[in-house]
Amino acid sequence: MTAKPPSHLIGKVLSPAVRLWLRSQVEAVETLEFAIAGGNRQILSGYIPEISLAARRAVYQGLHLTQVQLRGENIRANLGQAIKGKPLRLLEPIQVAGEVLLDRDDLQASLSAPLLDAGIKDVLSMLMDEAGAKNAAQVVRDWSIAWQNISIARAPSEQCEPRLVLTGSVANRAAETVPISLCTNLEVVGGHFLHLYDLEIEAESLLTTARLESFKIDLGADVELEELLLQPEQIAVRGALKVIPE
Repeated sequence: MTAKPPSHLIGKVLSPAVRLWLRSQVEAVETLEFAIAGGNRQILSGYIPEISLAARRAVYQGLHLTQVQLRGENIRANLGQAIKGKPLRLLEPIQVAGEVLLDRDDLQASLSAPLLDAGIKDVLSMLMDEAGAKNAAQVVRDWSIAWQNISIARAPSEQCEPRLVLTGSVANRAAETVPISLCTNLEVVGGHFLHLYDLEIEAESLLTTARLESFKIDLGADVELEELLLQPEQIAVRGALKVIPE
């Protein structure tokens, strides 16, 4: 029986293994396209020079992403085992760079993401600390926040920057529920800090209207963002992320 050429193995076996691994990294995805670059010998030895991918309507850690375009280079994986039917596994960390776009519908769908909830509770804790509240962090952890709407406010003039606006309700331990609103400007600082500035939060009786000049959320050393653009109907992010083998 004549052995199948390596290119056939890569096209028929490796590509499905890569697709399965990519899908395992997200909670859901509507469409996913990718291309593997490299010679047969490189790939069969466990080295992929480059993978580029494009996805629509992907969900990652509760964040709904409208469009994703990414490129990963110098990838080491157990490709020999994958060709034999084993699950694909990274052998070394890889740097993935590209662009992500979130439109208004996906921003709205992302309101319950744990990352968003944790970040905003950190902001509330700091505001209460500055107001002199005791055990501010514990108090805020006891709150249940349900965000109902997110928008990017249109600037009244070309000189004013668009602002991110969230509205919803918050309940404390006594089950008292009141409206809450958050309005802020947003930018990237130092690659892995999300900078909220000119920040205003209001929650009747639970937290008097409070303003915070600046607050930074550390996204972690594995994130290197280059640009974040707030537009009336969407947010666009460009940068890189280090993917760590499990």
